[in-house]
Amino acid sequence: MSLPSLMSLADFWTRLPIEALTFDLTEPVETSRDGSGAQLRHELGEELWTGEVRLGAMSPAEAADITTLLQHLRRAGRAFLAADSRRPAPTAGAAPLAGAAPVIAALGDHGTSLAVSGLPAGYTLARGDYLGFPYLDPARHALHRVAETVTAAADGTTDPFEVVPYLRPGAVEGAPVDLVLPSCRAVIVVGSSEPGGGRGPVTRGQTFRFIQSLRST
Repeated sequence: MSLPSLMSLADFWTRLPIEALTFDLTEPVETSRDGSGAQLRHELGEELWTGEVRLGAMSPAEAADITTLLQHLRRAGRAFLAADSRRPAPTAGAAPLAGAAPVIAALGDHGTSLAVSGLPAGYTLARGDYLGFPYLDPARHALHRVAETVTAAADGTTDPFEVVPYLRPGAVEGAPVDLVLPSCRAVIVVGSSEPGGGRGPVTRGQTFRFIQSLRST
C-alpha cells in the first residue's frame, strides 16, 4: 500500500504538533507611478495561500514519524491539505452547524462575492471566518475568507457577501460549503524544511513553509 499523493488533514496536518503558524495570501502585485505621482497597482497572477509552520517538542518516535512524512511530501508530485488551525470553525462556533448542509446559493458578479444557504436561521458568518468548497472537475479545493459579516435569514440563506481571494472560474451554485477546518491543497516550498534539534531525546523547532497549489486532487 503506497502513501497517497495528496495527504488528507487527518493523515498529515492535524497530526502536527504545531507551535506557531502563519497563514496569509501572497500579493502578486507590481506597482508603478503615473505622471501625477499616483501609485498604480498591476495584478500579475493568482493570490495563493502561503505560510510557515513551526513544530513544538516531539519525542524521538514522534519526530521520526513527522520527519519521514515531510520527506515524503518534499518529493515532486506530493501535496497535502492545509488549514488555518488557529481558526478551525467560524466565530459563531461549530456546534450550531451540526446537521446543517450549507451550499453556495448564488455567485456575485466579477468573482468577488457569494451567498450561502443551508445555514441555521440567524447563524452569523463573521469577517475573517474561513469557508471552502470544491470547484471544477477533477475537483480543486477553494479556500476563502469572509470579508464582510452576514447573518442567515429565517430560511438559512445569507445576502451576498464579499470574500478574499477572488473566486476562481469553476465555482458553481449548489456546491457544498465547508465551514469547519476548510482547507486548500498545498505543497512544501523547496528548500524550506528545517529539521530542528534540541538536547537529549526531545526535538523541537522543526519548520517548513508551504504554498497553495491550484492543481486538482
